[in-house]
Amino acid sequence: MVPDSGHTSMAPSDKTARALRIAGWLTGVYFCVELGLGIWTESVAVLSDAFHTFSAVGGVLIAIVAGRFAKRPATRFQTFGLIRAEIVGALVNGFFLRGVSARRSSLNPLEGVLGNPAVVTL
Repeated sequence: MVPDSGHTSMAPSDKTARALRIAGWLTGVYFCVELGLGIWTESVAVLSDAFHTFSAVGGVLIAIVAGRFAKRPATRFQTFGLIRAEIVGALVNGFFLRGVSARRSSLNPLEGVLGNPAVVTL
């Protein structure tokens, strides 16, 4: 903190960072298990949910990185430090999610060209 800046730190606490790391690991392990089960059972629904979980893992990782940047101390030129890194992290997460949805939307026109696969029901 810069002397006489009068600003208090709003960076995330160590307890919050630890909780994010635990959430990231647990969600990542869940993603791997779900992906493996989806491939093993050839279930499109489970695979879809696995990649939904993957987007959650990405969001947690972005939050962890942004939190580390936000903990950097203030300097003469950055009187608040990098506390706004968390806002930039949220923006990056939004672009990541938009990219995932755009990728999915770009696959829809191919279904008309390639034809829909037969769905076997019991």
